[in-house]
Amino acid sequence: MANVSNERHVAVFPFPFASHFGTLFRLVRCLAADAPTVTFSFFSTPKTIESLFSPSKNVPGNIKPYVVPDGVPEGHVFSGNPEEPITLYITAVEDGKNLKGVLKAAEAEGRVWYVRCVSVVRRRLGGRDGGAVGLVYGFSELRLGDLPTGVLFGNLESPFAIMQHKMGRALPKATAIAINSIEELDPDIIQDLKSKFKMILNVSPFSAISLPSSPLPLPPSSYTDEYGCIPWLDNCKPASVAYIGFGTLATPPPVEVL
Repeated sequence: MANVSNERHVAVFPFPFASHFGTLFRLVRCLAADAPTVTFSFFSTPKTIESLFSPSKNVPGNIKPYVVPDGVPEGHVFSGNPEEPITLYITAVEDGKNLKGVLKAAEAEGRVWYVRCVSVVRRRLGGRDGGAVGLVYGFSELRLGDLPTGVLFGNLESPFAIMQHKMGRALPKATAIAINSIEELDPDIIQDLKSKFKMILNVSPFSAISLPSSPLPLPPSSYTDEYGCIPWLDNCKPASVAYIGFGTLATPPPVEVL
């Protein structure tokens, strides 16, 4: 009989934009520290790999970086549209010519899927205008117009919209789904998800995951509470403050916030 390797291997393929890759990399670092005999192959674009695997980051040795093409032609000048680099990347990945060589080099034996379910919403609600979504458990007040572009409206043929649709169709096949949630906060929604998928793993909040003890650099000064928000929050009544996060891809100017 042929020898079967007992080595465990996890392939990690993050979406290399906004905060997605950094957040997932933090989780992978914790897993790699807790499972030193497991190899984690981390696939991402050249710029992402360079930023995450610099010598000062003290990355565990069982996390192996692999560069995949970002799809940007040499000498290309961006138009300023934030979707342009995403479209170029998705097109390059789906083309697969360079990607196959990278995957073969890593000899990945497993896959981890991090996806959003889109296809079922599009299939059941396509063509409807306005009104509440309804079928998404726990979001009965969510209206169709509140959904992101590319789900039911907008350019549904864009590479990004097509990618979301394909991922949504693949979601039920996943062995396990790790989500950025806390079961105690949304017990009914989590139970509904558990009834629909094989395994739901609540890993949250990602931003609060502590890295393994190592001589990491101190956070930049921009992370300090220079405006005194924490003392102000301490003096507020419970459930009296709403937090709105705009993500990291775009920051609205102060005049639009205040």
